Amino acid sequence: MVEDKAEKSISQEFRNFFAGAKARDVASFDAGRYGGGLSCGLAAGVDGDQAICAWSGATTFGAVRLLTESHLADAAQTTLALRNAAMH
Repeated sequence: MVEDKAEKSISQEFRNFFAGAKARDVASFDAGRYGGGLSCGLAAGVDGDQAICAWSGATTFGAVRLLTESHLADAAQTTLALRNAAMH
């Protein structure tokens, strides 16, 4: 599994994920102590824009949709906290 992930670029993984999620304004953020990548973008929701974030590392991938958040930097901080809790 790690070898497969190593062959596949994280940036390509994010491009595919965010395209499928129909996200726009995707930006990269610090992925924290576990490295890899962390990006967030905006997607249309029922009540307006919603943040979609994803992280990817050598052995993990995670994604969240923050229904009441439209500020990408805040969404990235929340996502990083979730990742850190999941990895701990």
